[in-house]
Amino acid sequence: GNPEIRFRLIRERRPLSLLIRRRTNCAVSHGEIADADGWWIGAQPAGGVMRRAPGYIAPSFELRVAIPASEAAAQAFYDFAAAQIGKPYDWRAILRLALGIAAARHDWRDPAQWFCFELVMAAMERAGLIALPPELPIVAVTGNELIVAAAAGAHRFTRS
Repeated sequence: GNPEIRFRLIRERRPLSLLIRRRTNCAVSHGEIADADGWWIGAQPAGGVMRRAPGYIAPSFELRVAIPASEAAAQAFYDFAAAQIGKPYDWRAILRLALGIAAARHDWRDPAQWFCFELVMAAMERAGLIALPPELPIVAVTGNELIVAAAAGAHRFTRS
């Protein structure tokens, strides 16, 4: 078929999920990339950035996103995501987000560590699917920013 990038935005049944959703005024608390084998590449508190098996978590809500892309863009998206496997979870950024603490100096593009939404947004940016000026004052990427970015190019949302 035609090349596309795929990721999902989910809601989990954990206290941190509830806190993130409340602080960000968003229906979702986690995002991760679907690879070609149906596994999930994402940043989680347990293990950092990993490739996780289908069914490793049972979300209470799931929004799957598919965005048409060129072969080159899709390859760049998935190559970037795969290259992040093994990096640590960005605890400072997620705690600031969950506690509603603004951090003007936080660089969400810092590749040393990730939390879930940052990883998906950075992969989209690396693939050229979104173009955010570096000086754009996004100090924290949330599910809301991913939904808006995806809506700009997505042709298919499926909810389960």
